[in-house]
Formats: sequence, C-alpha cells, structure tokens
Amino acid sequence: PDGLSVFSGREMSRSVYALEGDALDEALAKHIAEISAKSIAANGRFMVAISGGSLPKRLGALAKMGDAIAWDKWHVFFTDERVVPLADEESNYRLVKEEFLSKVPIPEKQIYTIQEGLPPMQTAARYQVTLKKAFGADQDPPSFDLVLFGMGEDGHTASLFPDHGQLHYRTTNVFFLEDSPKPPEKRISLSMKTLDALKNAIFVATGEAKANAMWQVMEGEMEAIYWPAKMIQAKESITWFVDGAACSSLEKTEVKKAYP
Repeated sequence: PDGLSVFSGREMSRSVYALEGDALDEALAKHIAEISAKSIAANGRFMVAISGGSLPKRLGALAKMGDAIAWDKWHVFFTDERVVPLADEESNYRLVKEEFLSKVPIPEKQIYTIQEGLPPMQTAARYQVTLKKAFGADQDPPSFDLVLFGMGEDGHTASLFPDHGQLHYRTTNVFFLEDSPKPPEKRISLSMKTLDALKNAIFVATGEAKANAMWQVMEGEMEAIYWPAKMIQAKESITWFVDGAACSSLEKTEVKKAYP
C-alpha cells in the first residue's frame, strides 16, 4: 500500500507512479536527480547501484540532464553481475555503459566493475573488497544512497530468485550463484545483508507481463521468498515507476498518475 511503513523504527515512504513512455523516463530521471542532490549535500558523494535487464534503457532522460547533476560525485556499482567478460553481450556493465555511462562524465575510477577472469566465488569475494574500499571498512554493511531495481515476471530482482537458498544469505555483502534459474548460470549479486541497509530504492516495471508480479509484491499474501522484489525494504523510500499495464491488477494501492 501507498504511504508510510515502519522499517527499523523509522518511517519509510512508498509511492507508485503510473506513467507512459517518455513521461515515465523523465519522472524517473527527476527522482534520481533529487536523491543524488540530497546525498551529495549530506555526504559529498552519491553511492548508487544499477541493475541490468530493461532498466538501463530507461535512463536516457537522466543522461540528458547534463550539468544539472554533479556527475563527478557519483560512484556507480552494480546490483548484480553476470560472471562473464565485461565486453560480453551478457554483461550488465556493458549494457549500462552503452545505455547510460557512455553518455555522462562520471570518472572511470568511480565506476566499480567486477574483476574479469575469476570463478564466481572469487569474483564475489573481490567485489566485496571493492565495496569495503569504496564505502570504508567501518561501514558494514555498506549503505547505498540508492539502488535501481528491475523486476522479472516471476518477481525476481537483482539475482534474487524465487525460493532460492541465496535469499537467506546474509553472511557477506555479496553472494555468488553457479545455478541461476535464468541464464547465464554464473552470477554475483548484492546480498540481502547489503540490501537491507539501503536508503532509497527505485523499481521500474512495465508491460502487462509484469502485472501479476506487481500485484503479488504490493498486495498479495504469499511469503516474500516466492516474490523476491517484496523482500526489498529501505530506510527512507521505495518508489515504483510503472506503466498502466504493469499496475493493472492493483486494487488497494494508491497509484499516482503524475510525478510532483
């Protein structure tokens, strides 16, 4: 439901905006820019993790904001990554670079990719070290200012898949998969230990194929392990940007038709 939810003793705002086409992309850009500005004002930097899938294609309006955003203060991580070379067509980094990073002046040293050529376990361990160096050893788990999520038709998000053992994994900040239900099988992902500490979350979901998952996450009564996007909480806000088709099954949730 829309409104305020209590999370760790704090109030978290949850909003759903139903918009179409360019209007969705522009509202998404505006919201990201607002969180970025707020984070930079508070901490001098903006720590953001981006997912792959269809989400990077929606970041065009954000890239066009130009000097309105302090790109040099951005630090970009990946919510999950396929254990493939960075130039591979399956690489989330490659996709995000083509759709977004190549169009904005974020310093290369502030874009944190996996190390190529390692097996999944070592890839995850190295990325954990990368997080520790970027956030500081005293911040465990690291608390992202924003994580950008997509959502699959089965309710999976990042590489958190329904009823998978890794949903319960909170030992380290990054976990690895060698049996992903969706190819490629070898992946790493931020764990729920890390995602439980995030400040703001944005979900983007469009199309009629996402309508059932959207209903399950927002209004359904099944346990969250069967619809992993439902597990994501945030200390400050969760905002959904969807289209009319994706939210067509919602009955109890307040859906806003315009972004402020």
